[in-house]
Amino acid sequence: MPIMLLLLLKSLVTVALLLSLAAPVTAGGAVERTLEVLGKVAGVTDAQLESSKKLIEKLDYTNMRVFRALCALPGMTAVEALKLLPGLSGEPINYEHLLLFEQFCLLPGVDLPLARQALEEIKGLDYVSVWAGVSLCRNASLQPARALSALQLLGAMNDPARWAAKAYFEINGHTDDNVMQGLTMIRPLSREQCQAVEANSRIAGISVQEALMNMAVISMISSDNILTVKALLALPEMTAARAHAWLTGYFLKPETEHDADYALLSPGEKTTLLKAYLDASEHIVLVLNNLHSVTNQEGTEISDGQLAAFSFSQLGAFFTRFPPETRSRFAGRFASLAKKRDKSGAIACLREATAFARKESAKRLSTANIYAVLTRVSILYDSSFRVILIPELQKRISAGYQGSLLHFMQAVDPENVNVANFVSSLSLKARLAMFLPPEVQGQEDIIELVTASAFKDENSLVLFAATFEKLLDGLLPVTRIFLVDRMIAHAGDATVFAQQIRTILQYYLEGKPKVLGAANGARIRELLAEHHAPPLARYIRTPFAEWLEDGTLSSLSVFHGDDDGRSSLIAFGHLLLSKGYLPRPSTRFRASQLSGFVGEQLAGLLMPVSRRQSGSLERLARFLRENPLVVDFVKNVNKVQISHSICVFYNAETQQRLLEQFIQDGHEMYAPRGHSYWLNDHILDPLRNLVKSERVSPEELSAKKRFLSIGACGGIKIYSDLTLAFCNKLDMLGSLGAGKTTINNLYNWFLFETVAMEPQIPTWQDMDRKTAFIFQEDADKDYQLPGELPAMLYKILGKRKCWLRSFQEDR
Repeated sequence: MPIMLLLLLKSLVTVALLLSLAAPVTAGGAVERTLEVLGKVAGVTDAQLESSKKLIEKLDYTNMRVFRALCALPGMTAVEALKLLPGLSGEPINYEHLLLFEQFCLLPGVDLPLARQALEEIKGLDYVSVWAGVSLCRNASLQPARALSALQLLGAMNDPARWAAKAYFEINGHTDDNVMQGLTMIRPLSREQCQAVEANSRIAGISVQEALMNMAVISMISSDNILTVKALLALPEMTAARAHAWLTGYFLKPETEHDADYALLSPGEKTTLLKAYLDASEHIVLVLNNLHSVTNQEGTEISDGQLAAFSFSQLGAFFTRFPPETRSRFAGRFASLAKKRDKSGAIACLREATAFARKESAKRLSTANIYAVLTRVSILYDSSFRVILIPELQKRISAGYQGSLLHFMQAVDPENVNVANFVSSLSLKARLAMFLPPEVQGQEDIIELVTASAFKDENSLVLFAATFEKLLDGLLPVTRIFLVDRMIAHAGDATVFAQQIRTILQYYLEGKPKVLGAANGARIRELLAEHHAPPLARYIRTPFAEWLEDGTLSSLSVFHGDDDGRSSLIAFGHLLLSKGYLPRPSTRFRASQLSGFVGEQLAGLLMPVSRRQSGSLERLARFLRENPLVVDFVKNVNKVQISHSICVFYNAETQQRLLEQFIQDGHEMYAPRGHSYWLNDHILDPLRNLVKSERVSPEELSAKKRFLSIGACGGIKIYSDLTLAFCNKLDMLGSLGAGKTTINNLYNWFLFETVAMEPQIPTWQDMDRKTAFIFQEDADKDYQLPGELPAMLYKILGKRKCWLRSFQEDR
């Protein structure tokens, strides 16, 4: 169950509780309301009401409502009702449990013994079981005894099964038998199968019998395909009949038949399945990424030294993550080495099996799935893309599509939904040239597909622009003219989209005319003159004067707690120490209350760090991983105090608190340091929660222009989201490929020191020229600098949009 939905449900409970508490007050109070209900029980006298009042006054609010629910049962007598009061004055019932109990008592045929039995059963249920039970008991056709049995079954299930059951209960038309049938089918399912069942039950208009038929098939879907099935069933356009056809006609078949079956689908069906593959692709990305070495469940590498401390049983447990072919190939050898107690041999076998499993995992994917996964270039490890997926794709195109990239894209994505992102991904990773045909017509056909896809929306266009130069590198001169023709044809109106295209052409005309070719220059100048293109510098003015108004420059770097984050933190600390910065407990950020004992520990750790003692930064990194604390590295440069604050990601609430302080206290640079798939945890989710909870205001978010230094590959969509989040008051450094620790560290240090020494630098392009030496290691030019074309396009895209309000462009 998504965390946000869980929080939403809890919020609704709170609102319902407040409304419930308020209602008795306006009706004369909870006690009077309870006496009123008791007075309606057959045979209760005025004297009994008066004598019961003191007992009722001793009840807490929830038990008063329990008593009222019992008194309202059909056939309740005065004697039975009055006997209930003393027993209800003991342990209170939680409000969630109360709501379920009240719903249970509304079922036709509930009597007092069954209600009391249900009350005891309900008190023992956990939060998710309660909400599943509420949905269950809203089916008024259920027999109470059968509903109680279902509640008991819910208590024995795991949470994914309970959420699946909740969604199933909310389908109209349940009977006693199909409630129990559904629970029996759901209980043994895996977490992922339960999630698919939940999506299946939420298909608009699905009947109980249709849900059960699909559920039976879902129970047979392999672990390789189940998340794609979940994504497919969750598509808004899905129907019960189409879902059943997909399940039985495609996913239930052997994976070896998927490519052949895909070829028989209609163009619309291919687009539907591609959507599902894309929505489920993050799991595949994580599988391929995490198999780059022997890793734990979070993808953190495990060193040989750590593995040496594992038992043979623990080492063998890694094989459960591998595809069947890998297990059968290596399990015997591993068992033999374990029997000989050869630990180093067993570790070597495990590493070889891990590398084999990575390639095997790619081989098991359908060709369309590989196509979808390759568009996730922003979160795929470079080795996952270039070493694992690209060679597999080459084999598929050679064997099934006459070696033609054009035929492949036309066959797999006939409606051009993802062609631009796919080709841009190949360009970004310098792999397009190996697929491009050598003749003009073939290249033009591919460009026709690419532009048809790239020109569908602004975000696709930004990714296209980010890889434009690499795309041109692989094209013949005549094909370049063809591409520019397509762009000019879409650049003639006043839309944001057309403005972006003109900006792309203007950027290359002014800065890199040779890339476009001389034949295109005159036509582009004519286009720009006709539309009065503004100077590009307006999009990349620096905010340095504003930053220096208070005489300080302040950054916050949040490192993830894995091995990569630890090594990055240590490297950044070494760099800062070598440049004369000194550490101190943070005076700028407060991740948590600093107790005296923890403060003494931190002070004791910082002293050897300041002396640059061997191993001191390693000890500090371990300490910060276990404690939500922040350390400032401080230095004065040209009368400006520069502070680089560092910490390790702790949890969601701490991260929200740090970002709240970053925004409200006017700090300049934020640097989330970790793999790209941590960016949601490090910045996007905390920002969304701060906005939704109104802990930060629109004025605070846009109070000054800030800088984000993204330490990992983020992707165009993430950068676009961040621009909107900060209402366009944002500049960024990011990478569309693999981020490099050395580059990230040098840039963050050099930027602030250069601003302190030369605050009058007018544009980010001027700053980019000063930082050029830092990017000598970036041979593939994966980094997107704040003065480059994508940054300008973010500004154009974001100037009329904002998460919080309509944004008026600065004049």
